[in-house]
Amino acid sequence: VPLGLFLNEALTNAFKHTAGGTVTVNFSGAEGMFSLSVANPFEQRVATDSGQGSRIMQALARQLGGELSVTDDGRLYTVALEVRD
Repeated sequence: VPLGLFLNEALTNAFKHTAGGTVTVNFSGAEGMFSLSVANPFEQRVATDSGQGSRIMQALARQLGGELSVTDDGRLYTVALEVRD
C-alpha cells in the first residue's frame, strides 16, 4: 500500500505543477533492489523539500525501508527499495 500511495502522490505532484507534457513512470529491479521513478515535465523549478507532497513521499519511503532521491530541479523522484523475502 505505501508504494501505491507514493506513486499516487508523485503523479499528483506531476499533474499539479505542470502545464502539460509527458509524465514518465519507470519501475526497474536488479540484484535484490528495485526502484520506482516518476519524471515530471515541469516548466519551472519546483521546491523539492518544503511541500506537503514531498514530506509525504519521504515518510512513505522511510515506511518502506527505502530511500527517496529527488533531482535538484524537482523533475525526477525515485524511491529505491531492497527486495525482501
